[in-house]
Amino acid sequence: MAKASYEFLTGTTGKCIRDMEKGDISHDVENVIFTSIAATGVISGVARGSNQSALAHRFYETTRTLYPERAKPYLHGEIVGVGLLLQNHFNGEAENNAPLLELMKTHSMPCCIQDVGVEKTEEMFQTYYEMLCASSAIETEEESIRLKTSLKYLWGIQ
Repeated sequence: MAKASYEFLTGTTGKCIRDMEKGDISHDVENVIFTSIAATGVISGVARGSNQSALAHRFYETTRTLYPERAKPYLHGEIVGVGLLLQNHFNGEAENNAPLLELMKTHSMPCCIQDVGVEKTEEMFQTYYEMLCASSAIETEEESIRLKTSLKYLWGIQ
């Protein structure tokens, strides 16, 4: 994510988040939700299914598959948010993780694999690595090597 997107949260979106935390579904909240859904559709259409966040979503799918009960209390976006830390590192954009983590902590979101119930063991690391390598996001040997490095990075976040 670009730094500008975090700064935007102090405006209408920041107000909407505060409204939602109070349970107030205001007109602004409805507009932000609609705009987010519409923008997601446009971006997905332009990207034509490319792997813009494939690892983050595959992390979600893997977590739900391996830990269905432990992951149950978390929203899709919360687990994908942890996966975005992996995705950013894989994409060579790990510098975006500091503001992302700050945003996640501000909203009491899970910030590391343990927060979503993942056992932080070598065996589970290998299982995640193999399952993520099988995704459409990893197409080359170079990408599988980068994935291992990025997964080690994610495994190290406390």
